[in-house]
Amino acid sequence: MATTSQTPSMPPAPTATAFQRLQRALPLLISAALLAVVLWHFDGWGLLKRLDSGLFALALGLALLLDTGVGAFKWWWILRRLRQPVSFGAVWRVWTGLLPLTFFTPFQSGHALYPLALSRATGVDLVVATESVIYDKGLSLVSTFALVAVGQGLLPVGHPLVQPWILAVALVGVGAWFLDRPIVALLSRVGQRSPRFARLARRSQLLRHPIPLLDKVGLLLTGMVYQTSDSLSIWLGVAALGLELPANLAFGAYPLALLLSYAPVTFAGFGLREPAAAYALGTALTWDQGVLAGILVDGLEYVAPALFGLTCLPWLLRRLARPVTEARVTRGP
Repeated sequence: MATTSQTPSMPPAPTATAFQRLQRALPLLISAALLAVVLWHFDGWGLLKRLDSGLFALALGLALLLDTGVGAFKWWWILRRLRQPVSFGAVWRVWTGLLPLTFFTPFQSGHALYPLALSRATGVDLVVATESVIYDKGLSLVSTFALVAVGQGLLPVGHPLVQPWILAVALVGVGAWFLDRPIVALLSRVGQRSPRFARLARRSQLLRHPIPLLDKVGLLLTGMVYQTSDSLSIWLGVAALGLELPANLAFGAYPLALLLSYAPVTFAGFGLREPAAAYALGTALTWDQGVLAGILVDGLEYVAPALFGLTCLPWLLRRLARPVTEARVTRGP
């Protein structure tokens, strides 16, 4: 009697629980609730009728240049110092192509895609790609602290945001950037007890080749230029509305609002950035004007770069679809 063999069925793919779905949707819900509260008391849409299209186009062009060009450049600089011969063109395409993907991820978790995308697209070792991303995100945070510290000197005496504790916290954040070697050395000694850490350390470029001091200074200055994009956008955006916003207020007070929007509890900072902008600029703008300025920054600094990133997304998806064996360090565009 003939027997028939049956192929064992694959177990069903795990499905997200209701709690997991709610957890992923939570930042969007928080942003929606905060925006609803802010817009409930907002009555400034009429100001858009005065928008100067030429100034707004200038603000848009500068925002895209800084957010994609300078942002990718500092990541490429870090990779070069980690001895990865990756072309700037490839890094720019990965950076820009990820903008529309990471825009929609909750709790800023989209940054976890950067190491994988860089490794698959260019062949950089995944450990090195991961430490380059961590270093780059730390640089962005430290650069914002540096802008906050500079802002304390730009703001007029007596401004409510001029506080000794704000300056102290900002300087501590910047100081940590230049004291990373002792911290890394301590972590290395502790991690040597772990076989898994030892394997990672052998693949690490950052542990074996720390970034020199002069490069760190250059990277910090580049990061500050990159992070200045939001302040520049709000300054030009307010000017495009026909309003007057002193430059020292835009570049001195707004970095604090930017720092607040980093809190990973909202959807890309929406719902936090608008009232924070209104509060930071409250000595020069009314509440409605400040909220509208924050909304313009939403469009210039987050929505527009994400849409622009769609131009690089097909290239990135083709690279990600390649078999792992085809990956190699990309030297050309």
